[in-house]
Amino acid sequence: MNHKSVIATGGVLLVAAVLFGACARGDDAPVAEEQPYELIWYNIGAPQRDHQIVIDQVNAIVQPRIGVRLEMRYVDWGDYNERLRVIAASGQPYDLAFTAMWANDYVANARRGAFMPLNDLLQQHGSELYETVYPAFWEAAAIDGTIYGVPANKELGQQEMYIFNRRLVERYEFELAESYTFAELEPMLEVIQRNEPEITAYNINNQQTPFVAFDTVVSLEVPVGFAFESDPTRVVNLYATEMMRQELDTLRRYYLAGYIPAEAPMTPEKEGYNSDANTNWFARRATYQPFAENLWSGLYGVEVVVVPVNERPYVNSLSALGSLQAISITSEQPEKAMQFLNLINTDLELRNLLAFGIEGVHYELDDQGKLVELPRMDDYRVPQFTLGNIFDTYIKAGEPDAKWEVFGQFNASGLAMPSLGFVFDNSAVRTEIAAISNISQEFQPALNTGAVDPRDYNERYLARMDEAGLDRVIEEVQRQYDAWRAANRS
Repeated sequence: MNHKSVIATGGVLLVAAVLFGACARGDDAPVAEEQPYELIWYNIGAPQRDHQIVIDQVNAIVQPRIGVRLEMRYVDWGDYNERLRVIAASGQPYDLAFTAMWANDYVANARRGAFMPLNDLLQQHGSELYETVYPAFWEAAAIDGTIYGVPANKELGQQEMYIFNRRLVERYEFELAESYTFAELEPMLEVIQRNEPEITAYNINNQQTPFVAFDTVVSLEVPVGFAFESDPTRVVNLYATEMMRQELDTLRRYYLAGYIPAEAPMTPEKEGYNSDANTNWFARRATYQPFAENLWSGLYGVEVVVVPVNERPYVNSLSALGSLQAISITSEQPEKAMQFLNLINTDLELRNLLAFGIEGVHYELDDQGKLVELPRMDDYRVPQFTLGNIFDTYIKAGEPDAKWEVFGQFNASGLAMPSLGFVFDNSAVRTEIAAISNISQEFQPALNTGAVDPRDYNERYLARMDEAGLDRVIEEVQRQYDAWRAANRS
């Protein structure tokens, strides 16, 4: 497939400032017999039963080609941030790690020197990889002209979806609308609560932020950025906006009505893999990609139907920095790490092995070359969006032949936010940011699940952030953004 044909840009998006000269090809040529480099890769996701047999197959491919043996370490969703913080603080060496705006904070780690600058490494060992990635991802990944992470080439924009259990939709003959606000879900949730007392009407965890069209440019724990639906160039505190107050009021009403489980404030983010608990809900929310309903049906073990929250995907910092792999500054051989990233993003056999496991064990291909899951796939379900170029993964049986063209259209339809490409330098307000992050960890889980009265608790949260210096953070973000916009958006 010609992937360039399906990722053509649909708007005025700048390419990151990495210019490639003519590079000699040779990274994938067979290497001479030598002691392989043990490459340690940390990724987010629940460890899987068949993990090692898949990695053994990966090593059978990569060791002869680039002299690398992979040691892949999955860390569960709710534990990943803290585990990577401990590893970084200890100076423990590793080579690759998943990073994003929402996990193992990409910008913060790059700013403090935890990640290797990649411009030269991309030029020398990743030129094929660079060409496969949609240009806006590189634009977002560049921090003052330097790239510190390799983005996964995937859906670009952020479009939120409400996910509904199809069995319950059909049982109660709900006629789903074309879109919903959060408050508009209530009539259906009330029916489920009244008639299905063992079912969680609305499933939520303590790390899911209420959806407001907002570009967070510091971190999710420092809710400073741009509200799309008002003035997208003025820096505000998300929790001080009227849109967020409305969402928090709705969450509180749902919690009191019993639609949200009482334990939600204590429930960490953790994707379920076909466990009974994950079939026991009616509705939830997640970020969409085309045909994600097929993925979610397998992930949750229940057939689902989806309805959009926002009509068009927003292309912002959070969406464009949703999945990257960084090379650690502690890597002993960063050239090998980049060769490995280049390989897994351009070699179809390797990419699909990491995504789906072993052909004949976890899946088979039908006579159209589409993937059919075998029962043992339940022993190897990994978050595919973290692993690299999704345009190289197999189309599943039942999905259209034009799946990747549809992805390209989805990317082209994205509405680029004025702040796309802006990266905040937090050095002037690092103390304030650390204090606000600690306050958010105290307040957000209860607020974001409806467990407390927002009219009181949110006001206390805002007051505590103000005391910690939020105004100084907002002022500094605005100053930097105005200077960046004058230089880049004139």
